[in-house]
Formats: sequence, C-alpha cells, structure tokens
Amino acid sequence: MATGNDPTTIPSYEVLEGTTPQLTAVLKDENGDPVDVADIDAATLTLFVPESGTIVNSRNKQDIKNTNNVTIDASGNLTWDIQPDDLEIIDTSDAENNREIHRALFEYEFDGNARFGAKQVDLVVHNLQKVP
Repeated sequence: MATGNDPTTIPSYEVLEGTTPQLTAVLKDENGDPVDVADIDAATLTLFVPESGTIVNSRNKQDIKNTNNVTIDASGNLTWDIQPDDLEIIDTSDAENNREIHRALFEYEFDGNARFGAKQVDLVVHNLQKVP
C-alpha cells in the first residue's frame, strides 16, 4: 500500500487486526523532490488513536531512521513493516466496535535540521472477532 501526496487529505487504508501489512511512501521536500536518507537528520513515527489520543504500541515520536521496522533509502522511499501490535484494537469497551482508526504521523528533519517534512496516514483497523 502506498500513501498519497495531497497534504490536505489524510489517505486511509483498510487493514486487518493482528496482520503484518507493509506501507510505503516517498519523503519529499517542499518542492516535491525526494529526500535522500543521507540528508535526513531525524525521522520519527507517532502512532495513535485520533479519537482518544492514545499512543499505539509505544510509538510516540519513535526513531525510525532505518530502525524500528522502518527503512528509508537514498531516493526517499520509506517502507514500514507494520507489526501485529501496531494493529491491536485499543478500545475494547464497545463490543460492537468493528473497526478503529490508527493514525501514523511520520515527521522528518533534514539539511542540518533546517528543513522539516511530515506525512500522515490513517490505518482503518478491522476487528477480527477471533483475535484475542
């Protein structure tokens, strides 16, 4: 699955709870040019439930510069190997809750921390009734 490039909308993807999909995106500068990983000073991922603000799987501004299941290459290609714990349903109080949104916010600083970029995507996690 790949994220879109329109900064005014948050792309969303349907995923199943407890699975291991892969998400890809291209990190770009303000001119739309890819950012080489060598120019990236810091890259982080925050994964949360927008409705409550609850952080998912301890991913709160987590370092993702070629670590923590994320790789970034010289062409700005980001690949996130999503883990089952990233897709765990957090709000289990509602037995009728068949899905939950997990928002991934990717932030990156480049060119000596002088420039910044961000991407976000919603993962619409579908609850599988038999997953504990």
